[in-house]
Amino acid sequence: MTESFKQLLALYEAGELAGEKLALFLQLTELEENQELLAQYIDEKVQDPAFIMAEDKKLTDLAVERLKAAINKKELPQSIPLLQVPGKQKNIRKWLTAAAAVMVLAVTGYWLVTGLNKDKEETGIALRLPDLKAPETNRATITLSDGRTVYLDSAGSGALAQEGNMQLVKLADGQIAYQAGASDEVKTLQYNTLVNPRGSKVIDMTLADGSRVWLNAGTSITYPVAFITAERSVTIKGEAYFEVAPDKTKPFLVNTGDAYVKVLGTHFNVMNYNGEPSVQTTLLEGSVQVIAGDKEMLLKPGQQSNQKKDGGLTLANNVDVELVTAWKNGLQSFRHADLKTLMRQVERWYDIDVVYETEVPASLSFTGEGISRNVSLRELLQVLENKDLKFEIDAEKRKVRVKKS
Repeated sequence: MTESFKQLLALYEAGELAGEKLALFLQLTELEENQELLAQYIDEKVQDPAFIMAEDKKLTDLAVERLKAAINKKELPQSIPLLQVPGKQKNIRKWLTAAAAVMVLAVTGYWLVTGLNKDKEETGIALRLPDLKAPETNRATITLSDGRTVYLDSAGSGALAQEGNMQLVKLADGQIAYQAGASDEVKTLQYNTLVNPRGSKVIDMTLADGSRVWLNAGTSITYPVAFITAERSVTIKGEAYFEVAPDKTKPFLVNTGDAYVKVLGTHFNVMNYNGEPSVQTTLLEGSVQVIAGDKEMLLKPGQQSNQKKDGGLTLANNVDVELVTAWKNGLQSFRHADLKTLMRQVERWYDIDVVYETEVPASLSFTGEGISRNVSLRELLQVLENKDLKFEIDAEKRKVRVKKS
């Protein structure tokens, strides 16, 4: 199990990091969001009234800004001013030296990952470690009611298709939207299907009623071009986050195959991937009703329903909704997750298959929060490696083999 970056930073400041944990810390300093945390951490230390005297603030600010510049540019300041404060010089020197050491180690780690490989390639003894990048583009497609396919990755911004008075458009920020035009209104149900495949970035779409939906990798949604019946009904396979536009006259229904999520207007996340043990509905705002056969459940914010494959329906309280929706916010976050659950997420995001060549101990769990979804596959797997397991990437076949260390 791995600690969060904040925990590792605190251990580093205390001089208690070594070996694998130190290596993990160095890797995590490469992530932009962790570099911001590092800068904030330094800020808090040097602005603490108990730590320095007010008259030395200007000099301290100079040191902080130079450290931040080093973080942003991945280069070291030539020198770091150390404060001469009676009775406190030792503590301040210790902290600023530690902060500088963080910079040294971060830059060293960055050099080892990039510069070393580059140098060895130039000398003809390249160290080639297989790796796969995180999704860099969106490869989603929309199948229109007449059977035509719109490829969103190659489509420019502007109008993509016209169906009755509804126009499918791609906005400048890449979002997809249905907008009403001046043509004759759609009077019969016409369905479109948006497919966001494995290894594709999250896509954001606004439906005809103004509701927004985000699709994770490996997800599809089928929906009407216009909502002309008494209910607004869509069908999903995979994982989607909804922000439903309120309409008391037309309930919004999400069909997950064996159950429905019924809402009027609210924010919630639905996950029903094939291969997962349950269909999960997590509520962030408002209320939703989960209907599974003859079972019904009303959710409040922070609650999650779990519909098992055998039809059982259970309720979880005080769910960490930020953890559930981390994918929508560009993060990979997991807490006390078993390896196979975690690797199913990795398969979908990086479009790979995982092969287990060793038994994974049931007691083995993993925690990692705030990891960017933009890190490469190797960078993520290095965070997960431990004394029991190692991961081998076959980039050509897009496979990961899980082995004993």
